[in-house]
Amino acid sequence: MIDPKKLKERQGEILRLIKNGGGDEISKLLAILSLVAEKTLYECEVNRKSIDFVGIPIAKEIFDGSALLSEVKLSADAPLPRDSGFHDLEHDPRGVPFRWTGPSKDFSFEFGMDRSDSRLALISMLKSGRINGSYLERIRVFVDGRPVPCSFSLGRMPSIEFEIPKRNSSMASTTISVECDVWSPSQEDGSEDQRTLGIPFVELSIGPLV
Repeated sequence: MIDPKKLKERQGEILRLIKNGGGDEISKLLAILSLVAEKTLYECEVNRKSIDFVGIPIAKEIFDGSALLSEVKLSADAPLPRDSGFHDLEHDPRGVPFRWTGPSKDFSFEFGMDRSDSRLALISMLKSGRINGSYLERIRVFVDGRPVPCSFSLGRMPSIEFEIPKRNSSMASTTISVECDVWSPSQEDGSEDQRTLGIPFVELSIGPLV
């Protein structure tokens, strides 16, 4: 059973966290959603009455869009599920966390964010002998199932840049899917690594258009 006093205290803590900007954005959103879930259970299991989300200040911020993420930064050391197209976490010799994509050609991200304006997205990766201009040009990116134009860079850290278009509703689930060529180290390099690999993913960052 949920203790209403502790629930109220936790709501105050999370509100202070959001207002003070503490913690990373994804953690804050998860905390908000957790609080709403707990409040839902409390209303259903304790009071047995209809749920009025608008009566929960922190939930109202979700529904009116003010608590939605306007910027996202998702690193390889975040908990990325295997079924979204990623291998286990690794670190390069400098200690930079990364994950090879694979074994499928597709890898994807799904999250909620503010879509009231267009956003600029950047996927960065480690340098690799296979990551050249020709390889990057064959990569395709889809936002919510629709292809979007991309630009590529082979700088200090190779990257893919693309725009996430504006949607009518600010409250929007966003899905980014990427298609890239895959290869097998064991077949092509004689390595003992039996995996099928795509790109060495480092980070997805999303922010306002420059």
